Amino acid sequence: MPIERHGLSFPDDYDDLSIELNCFLYGTKVENGGLGKAGHFKEVARILWGDRHKEYTGKRVLKEFVWHPWAEVMLENSCKHENLGVIGAASVGKTDFYAIWAIINWLCHPKKTKVLVTSTSLKESRKRIWGSIREYYMAATAHIQFEGKIVDSLGQIKFVGSTDDISSDKCGIELIPGEKKKEKEAIGKLIGIKAKRLFMICDELPELSEALVNAFYSNLSLNTESGAECQIIGIGNFNSMFDPLGMFVKPKKGYNSISQADDEWETENGYCIRFDALKSPNIILGEDIWPIFGNKQLEKFIARYGE
Repeated sequence: MPIERHGLSFPDDYDDLSIELNCFLYGTKVENGGLGKAGHFKEVARILWGDRHKEYTGKRVLKEFVWHPWAEVMLENSCKHENLGVIGAASVGKTDFYAIWAIINWLCHPKKTKVLVTSTSLKESRKRIWGSIREYYMAATAHIQFEGKIVDSLGQIKFVGSTDDISSDKCGIELIPGEKKKEKEAIGKLIGIKAKRLFMICDELPELSEALVNAFYSNLSLNTESGAECQIIGIGNFNSMFDPLGMFVKPKKGYNSISQADDEWETENGYCIRFDALKSPNIILGEDIWPIFGNKQLEKFIARYGE
């Protein structure tokens, strides 16, 4: 008998994770009985790294993803915008959120999805987003079987399916070292990549080559199938209006159109969200309850640098 859930019918061999991944993929709307794209993403995260994990697997979660107000903001905007800049203070939770964003977007359609993750180098990436992807993926796969094999030495999660399935090189999650001195090598890896669903997450974008973003717009986005999902996310804290991230998040009406009071704005190609440490949910609450910038860190900054 088909399984009835979220206003839809699913094959009887679908489990909770398969249903939620499918609903996230197609963005089952609230008015149609679903939870909305963001709601289904959260359900998948709860099964893989949250309070539904033990109910689903019978085992305790090995690495928990803790939801906080800023993660909610990142989720809502990531579901809405194809070109998104995410900027602001350290300890915002950007790296951990976009690690699970990469994993879940691949898992919901593993045979047709390519997720490219950039960092300065393979060595440095282990301290940054690839390190988080690796930890979350290995924690989930300790109890749940996926069609992927992690090749940590190459910075890859490869699709592993039957011999009739498409080549693993055309799907999966792959790290692209993008430091400026290796620009040609990075661009060479990007050119020609084709996928039905393509995501590019540029971690620490100010330190990377601007050619990576240009390659996405001029080549990668044109290689996807008509009507397919294609998203680029630039993460970091720009040092100049003219570095790669500064250009990526440039306001549509120019930098003179915004001030330090602005937390979001429309950019020339998409949207930008900005996280101000002084507006941290922990600071506003007056208590450090979430694993993001908080009162103790603020006290240390003031003691070291002054009010």
